Amino acid sequence: MGKPAGLTKRKGSSQYYFRMRCPKHLAGPGVRNEVLISLKTADRRQALMRLPDAREKAHRLFVNPPTKLEIVAAQPYRRWPDDPLWPLLDTADVLGMVQRYFQLGLIELDAEEHLTGALAPEALQRVAQDLDEQIAALRAAPDTEEEEDPVVGVAIGLLHEAGVRTPYASQPARLLREYLRRAMEQLLTIERARLHGDFSVTSTDPLFSIQPISASVHLPQMRHGPSSPRLVRIAIKEAADRYLKEVFQADRKNKTEERYRAEIKHIVSYFGEQTVLADLKRADSIEFRDIFAKLPPNFSKRLDDKVSIRDLAARRKPDDPVLAWETLDKYLSALNRFMRWAYKEEYTERAWDDLKPLSSKPDGSMAKFPFENDELRRIFNRPIYTGCKDDRNGFAKPGPNIVRRSRYWAPLIALFMGLRAGEILQLTPAHFRTSDAGTPFIVLTLDMRLKNENAQREIPVHPMLVRIGLLDWVARRREQPDDKLFPEVGLDVFQAESPTFSKRFRSDLKYFELGERRDKLSFHSFRHTFKRALDRAAVPEQEKDELCGWARGKKIGRRYGSGLEADVLKPHLEKVVYDLDLTHLLSHSRLCD
Repeated sequence: MGKPAGLTKRKGSSQYYFRMRCPKHLAGPGVRNEVLISLKTADRRQALMRLPDAREKAHRLFVNPPTKLEIVAAQPYRRWPDDPLWPLLDTADVLGMVQRYFQLGLIELDAEEHLTGALAPEALQRVAQDLDEQIAALRAAPDTEEEEDPVVGVAIGLLHEAGVRTPYASQPARLLREYLRRAMEQLLTIERARLHGDFSVTSTDPLFSIQPISASVHLPQMRHGPSSPRLVRIAIKEAADRYLKEVFQADRKNKTEERYRAEIKHIVSYFGEQTVLADLKRADSIEFRDIFAKLPPNFSKRLDDKVSIRDLAARRKPDDPVLAWETLDKYLSALNRFMRWAYKEEYTERAWDDLKPLSSKPDGSMAKFPFENDELRRIFNRPIYTGCKDDRNGFAKPGPNIVRRSRYWAPLIALFMGLRAGEILQLTPAHFRTSDAGTPFIVLTLDMRLKNENAQREIPVHPMLVRIGLLDWVARRREQPDDKLFPEVGLDVFQAESPTFSKRFRSDLKYFELGERRDKLSFHSFRHTFKRALDRAAVPEQEKDELCGWARGKKIGRRYGSGLEADVLKPHLEKVVYDLDLTHLLSHSRLCD
């Protein structure tokens, strides 16, 4: 297969371009003879995928030529900067500038690591040959002020981005070009090795055998440079305060506000309160991701005036636990949101808002395991179900009392009806209803704090719970229909019951010998067990989603919004059975508690 029309490369560059000459029927005054559009990739496969869009863009440029002002605005840096208003480049800044360039090059190589694995042998050979030609061009290129020398082109770009100048023949300029030539050759050599699957090759130049550049490395800052003349220079602490004030003008839940404030607090702490937002680059965001990926769970409790986030990350040993994927993703999402806002406010040159954890997201269905039959038997044969001292400190000690409160009912309701802890603990007698067909059910309504809109639903009461006496127990509390059924469960700082109860249940689990499964079991495991029972009973997806509160069916419910009615769901719920002997609980139905 020959080279597609228009696909090309510029001398000294690994990037692909699309070149198109102006069609004769579009030629005329003010219309350029040809268009050169960067495809912004060194990967041939990606370049081929981007060709159609580039061809369409080129055609638009011929049909509607840009004005002279637009051409000037879009013009890349082509001249060695000589604006007398710009500060002079200091020799001491050159090394840091080039080392940062080298580190950014490595980051780009890491980002494109997956692209070369699927290359055909012929394509692999072409790319390798192209890299060899670039290395040879670097070694042979004369040190001239012409941009055709790839080193000069990169140097011009770095100077413009930093907003500094230096005479072409000056010592800082010569040093900049020398260091850049070495950096570019090292990057191309590493890229060629990786192309053939060798990721062990690192820099052989001592100039670049360094740790990743941190945000604290001094680089000359943009003062008068044309790339970002509009930026407002503001300290990150002041910007964060403005951001939070704007965010919380909207109506948000207390828990959301508290989480946002905690995340922003750690972001500000990491970068430094007085760090100017305009000085942050993508490499700083990448380093944020890599540092936070090394932090231990509950790291905030270990921070103080003497221990910083970087200190905690540096202390990590290979086998130490780190933040869960979901927790790390929350911090990265918080930084993404903040940087998008900062870009909108013209505090940063770019948004730098595409951070995600490097590792793959774990299968959410396996975040917590369902209980196995043996574990269920042990749970429901504890003293709380056979006779205990009390349901507080004495719940695990054998005694004469059957105390039917949250510790007794919540696991049973979760196992046989699939409700979340937060849904169970908000129940009042008023949430228990009976349909015209005689089906007892629980209705979850929007006056409750539900996980999402889909959680609003009707769930039939499982026959086993009726036999154990749940409905009679609720009926004895109907004199106070709006009072909580489980008032003994305290609220946390966000006025929610489930965190308190879930921690208590995790504590309960320590009485079992669960081995490696211990960390994967929690109160939420009852819900996974319920889902598995639905799967084993071959309950259809729509009914399964309705029972679990995952999706909203199209049938209109009685008066509680959309969703299937309890009468429709009842035969499906009754298919939920377990290899579990609960006959010892049936006698509890005669209690008058």
